[in-house]
Amino acid sequence: MNKHGNSKYRPKYAKDLRNGLRKDGLSIEEVCSIWGVTVNAYNGWRKTFEKFEEAHLIGEQHKIAWWRQVQRDVACGKVSGNAGVINMALKNEAGYVDKQEVEHKHEEQIRTIKIEMLPTREQLSLGAVIEGEYAKGSDSKFDKESD
Repeated sequence: MNKHGNSKYRPKYAKDLRNGLRKDGLSIEEVCSIWGVTVNAYNGWRKTFEKFEEAHLIGEQHKIAWWRQVQRDVACGKVSGNAGVINMALKNEAGYVDKQEVEHKHEEQIRTIKIEMLPTREQLSLGAVIEGEYAKGSDSKFDKESD
């Protein structure tokens, strides 16, 4: 026998998986126990036999669908059950997680907006006198506008 136990492989195993052997939520370990093989042999067959790998994926779908149905039935009150156990099974069997870390890298461009207060008429007049631009009130730009 080789290291994956390929000598024990039977095409019937792929057929069993495709036909719903795992529709009651059976794990790989439980299936291997039924067949009398090891999990290592099972995983070796997945690598060696393409049809078995396809059947395995179908079996995984059947198993996860079963657990989701159980979860819905318990949530709707159709059957009694322990939600914690069901959630743990979905975490272990379907890869569910409580928290997912997401790394987000985004260089945000920060724009600075310069806000200037426009001076009042008095401030402009006073500034003009101080700077010497408008020496006399009658020469003031604002005085001319108000006429």
